[in-house]
Amino acid sequence: MLDRSFYNVIERDSKYSGQAAMVVVVTSIAGAIGAALRPGNQELLSSATFAVVGGIVGWLAFSLITTIVSTALDGDTNLGQMTRVLGFAQAPMILSIVPFIGAFIGSALTLLASVVGIREANDFSTGKALATGIIGWGVFVLIRGVLPFVV
Repeated sequence: MLDRSFYNVIERDSKYSGQAAMVVVVTSIAGAIGAALRPGNQELLSSATFAVVGGIVGWLAFSLITTIVSTALDGDTNLGQMTRVLGFAQAPMILSIVPFIGAFIGSALTLLASVVGIREANDFSTGKALATGIIGWGVFVLIRGVLPFVV
């Protein structure tokens, strides 16, 4: 969804928090199904379980990091608002049920939706929202890459 009025509604209303989490769960399961449909597929149940847990943890971690970056850049958001907009921004990842190309297209659309969500949650310009997303994603990837070696 790239409708800024939609993000303005969910940003302000905590009743959408559960629905945002459900979007993350459903799209994570879709990704697991898409992965299981590839040649050399894995067992679907363990893939789906791992994908859902990873999807939720990743969504919450990225939301926290992006909230911190947003605040540092004078954004006007909090963690609840950010989790809602970034949760709904993952809706295009439903396309990941289609092996290979679905995840690619879904990821590109999710990036666009995330920038719109970050922009609306913070009342930022598009450029500042894009910078926030890039910085937040960079920190997330860095932590995700380093954490296995620390723990």
